[in-house]
Amino acid sequence: MLKSLTQELNAKDIENYRFTFTVPASFEANQRRSLIQSLEENNISEDQLCLIDEPNAAFLSFLYECTHKKQEPAFLKKLQSSDANIIVYDFGAGTCDISILKVGLMEDSFQSRNLAISRFTALGGDNIDRAIAEHILIPQLLRSNPEFEPSLRDKEEVLIPSLQATAERLKIIVIKWIVENQVTSLDQLDDYSDVEFTDLQINPITIRKKYTLSLNEPKLKVAAFRSIMEDFVGDYDGLHTPLHIVSPIADALDKSKLHKEDIDGVLFIGGSSQNPLVQESVMNYINEFSNNAQAIIPSDLRSHVSLGAAIHSFSYHGLDIDFIQPITSESIYIITKNEVLETIIPASSPVPNPSAFETTLVVTNHKQSSIELPICVGNKNKLLGIITIDSDNDYFNIGDEVHVTASINQEKLLNITASVAGKTVASSILNPLSNEALTETESKLLKAKQAFNQDLLDYKGRPRIHVVEAYADAALEAGAYELAAELYQGIERMDENSIYDYSTTICYAYARAGRPNLANEWANLAYKRKPNAVNAYNLSCRHSGDEKERYLRLALEHDPSYDSALIVLGRILHSRGDKEGRELLEKAKNNIMTSYEFGYIDHSEAEDLLSISRVLNDEDAKRKAEKWIHEIKSKEKSSAYSDSNLVQTKNNNNLLHK
Repeated sequence: MLKSLTQELNAKDIENYRFTFTVPASFEANQRRSLIQSLEENNISEDQLCLIDEPNAAFLSFLYECTHKKQEPAFLKKLQSSDANIIVYDFGAGTCDISILKVGLMEDSFQSRNLAISRFTALGGDNIDRAIAEHILIPQLLRSNPEFEPSLRDKEEVLIPSLQATAERLKIIVIKWIVENQVTSLDQLDDYSDVEFTDLQINPITIRKKYTLSLNEPKLKVAAFRSIMEDFVGDYDGLHTPLHIVSPIADALDKSKLHKEDIDGVLFIGGSSQNPLVQESVMNYINEFSNNAQAIIPSDLRSHVSLGAAIHSFSYHGLDIDFIQPITSESIYIITKNEVLETIIPASSPVPNPSAFETTLVVTNHKQSSIELPICVGNKNKLLGIITIDSDNDYFNIGDEVHVTASINQEKLLNITASVAGKTVASSILNPLSNEALTETESKLLKAKQAFNQDLLDYKGRPRIHVVEAYADAALEAGAYELAAELYQGIERMDENSIYDYSTTICYAYARAGRPNLANEWANLAYKRKPNAVNAYNLSCRHSGDEKERYLRLALEHDPSYDSALIVLGRILHSRGDKEGRELLEKAKNNIMTSYEFGYIDHSEAEDLLSISRVLNDEDAKRKAEKWIHEIKSKEKSSAYSDSNLVQTKNNNNLLHK
């Protein structure tokens, strides 16, 4: 790379040059750091370079184009009076990256900051090509040899790759025809159902060394193309529609805490955004409740990123102006009781924070003399530090509230203050977004991520489902709950045959990640898909009062011995003097005691037994529970913090189960 740069610049003093490198919007902090380190290893120092997200570069290019051509679209007119929110919709061959920017004019200068970036979405123009190949061209191809019945592996490894280039050419021909005929919606295509397009002959395909397939004239009718596009741009219900082009927009809006009607413009970039059906579907989704958002379609959707990078390089290195304010790419958490993560710095927060984030936790353990607040980034295993507060008396009181504030300053110092029972402790942690030594669990996650990234390259942005599944499982084990939930959702979107159902696991992961609204959505969906005790119990966690009791009883209808429902419903009924409550708690106690006899008890079950024994005033069960907890802890590896010193999140005190 250095050699080619030197030749192009006709200079040997490469150290005197300044560079800008574009990166995908979804690049995490560690990936950006790895890129910079690799450049430094090749003699480009960090003070010679800067990074910019590709969608941000595209937006800078749009502003330049408007100025250069003396254009003033409605979106820019609004900026003269107030800030505006813009979605940069980057839909390429294999990926669909979404950024939401807040842009404004300050003292005649332009300012912008990221509000959110979308999760990984295995979605791109290649998906449309594959669908055409699988559902339109393969049936045509098989007519040449009716005796051959392809297996799934035949399709995935031979037939679809062989037909994908033809499918792409046919798609481009149809889209060009759509543009020329000013068609903008699926319904308009109904008037042209019988219009047909053809491509060149496909070279004969030999498979399993015994079958030869040929196709002299590949064909694609408008009606068939409409059917293919239905999955991508048809009606969107938020959860059930696989591979829909607005799915990453919904994710980015959720992260940004914005509503559709808060969006003022959508900037389309990437070759796949040239499809008018894509543009219309996105705009209909954004403008569902208003007509605020303006579609911004550049004259050249492919060159915007490189031009924007050049503009950013000039402004950043030459004028000392950074148009884009940095944000945190990962959330920072406190690890609370039962390893539930409480967010203290959300992902997509500006750096530095304009104001501190606040949260309240609560003491729930008996005779707790010390409080530990483990701070982690991204997942529970990436531990940054631990804040400890010791009681001035013998113990903290059950119900004592722990008030926590957190912020990140310009020097990337994480400042945290915690106060409880009149005592305050403050701590600062340097560079919370940097990489630390990997634990064994993190190493598994890293290996799974590397395999996933390699599959992205090998399969043109569409990794195989079993590779994504391995990455999701590793993320869940590592405590990267939000990442796991997003990956499992990705599998469901990729699964066109509806074989995979991860709704219960997604619900669990979102609950552990401190995302109650999303957990609630998936709890409802999980029960609709599979009405059972676990899913009914998970629904009960999202309700209170009569509704909570109704779902708990529903869980026990599915499984009368389901301990979690027995314990929670038993406590509710016992607290109001209903004798049924004691009966349910006794049943749960007996179930746990039986599990111990068969050697199947874990730490959480022992804690449940201890809790039940206190409610029932059962000293024998209490002694056994305390003994078992001690035995289990003695077998566990030493931890940086003690579970008995953790506090509980105030807003999510019923942990959902897998």
